[in-house]
Amino acid sequence: MRPIFRACALIAWATVALPCLAMMAGTAPDSPQARIDANSPESAWAGVVALRVGNGVYSAVAVAPRHILTAAHVAGGKNGDGAGISLVLNISGNQGQALVVTQVEVFPGYAFPYDDLALLTLSDDLPEGVPLYPINDLPPVPGQTLLTLVGYGASGTGDLGNTSGGDANIKRVGENMLDTLRPSVDASGRSSSFFLYDFDGPDGDGAMGGPTLGNARESMVSGGDSGAPAFTLINGYHVLTGICTFATPLNSGRALNYGFGQGGGGMLLSDARFIVWLLEKSGGSVRLLSTLPESGHVDYRLPALAAGTLLTGLAGALWWRRRG
Repeated sequence: MRPIFRACALIAWATVALPCLAMMAGTAPDSPQARIDANSPESAWAGVVALRVGNGVYSAVAVAPRHILTAAHVAGGKNGDGAGISLVLNISGNQGQALVVTQVEVFPGYAFPYDDLALLTLSDDLPEGVPLYPINDLPPVPGQTLLTLVGYGASGTGDLGNTSGGDANIKRVGENMLDTLRPSVDASGRSSSFFLYDFDGPDGDGAMGGPTLGNARESMVSGGDSGAPAFTLINGYHVLTGICTFATPLNSGRALNYGFGQGGGGMLLSDARFIVWLLEKSGGSVRLLSTLPESGHVDYRLPALAAGTLLTGLAGALWWRRRG
């Protein structure tokens, strides 16, 4: 299995960077150090794991007792036995717990940046208490959906760009507003489901419009963390709205440095094709937002509800859809 899938793609409004991503900070007094998660069992992000592939550090997220979701290009872009891939679950300071990947399932027809998802199967269940995040199967509203981005990659500040490398024991957190949804990002004729956002400056609109979240909150991905989850807080649940897969300079007029005015995006998981695939490959063990109680709390080990019924209904509704 190839350890890293390196690719570039020309999209209609910018050039997509090498698909390796992480969390940036604002200008001083904000800093990459201020965005670090405690890596404690009590953290809402304890189910976001580091992914080691060759010499690279990336991110992934727990979605079922034995299943981890990440980007397809990180896993080599093809199905396999997981050789060369390891996960580190950080739940106590910087002490990592290694997990064994036994199988990689890439979304059918994947070709970067389209359908860039991979589901990893573990040899054993995750430790008790690790959050298993529900999938957001309800389409988000652009301009009204707040994303929390969590990953292990490099970081820096919006005015200077990327200044530090990724680390499998350092997990950073930032936020951004989902700016737009698109079915395509180039002239290839292919289609998928993309979410996109820009990295607004401390006190102004970014290239895609919309107000900033402020210097201490606004963030984007950077070098070294493809597969990072994008969460949305809905009805008391941190649900998984997307998987981060690329960054772009947008129309900033400069090379990609992950600074203010640039942006990123990834796979929108509410696409019914992705939902059917996740339910099928996990044996129905992933949970969907639409099946959870209307009001909840951070208790992610609720049993899967009506997964089989939903799978059957979605499969029937999708017979007519074809990917490019």
